[in-house]
Amino acid sequence: MEGLLLSDIGLEIDDDFEKASDEEKEEVINYYLDSLDLKRKELEDEIQSNEELKQLSEGIKFMESVYKGETQIEKE
Repeated sequence: MEGLLLSDIGLEIDDDFEKASDEEKEEVINYYLDSLDLKRKELEDEIQSNEELKQLSEGIKFMESVYKGETQIEKE
């Protein structure tokens, strides 16, 4: 996550976190990652239930695959 702080994506770090043991920090981060995963699943469900969002999502995935070189577009 180049150039981003944890607070930029919603994880507020306070003094208690800085003082926590490595195990406690890992637990907090894992809870946060779990919450992000739940949010991602909610958004995926919303996208799949909305035809316009579904088409946009598929178009974005296609364009990303072209950009990454995973999909080649042939000229006729």
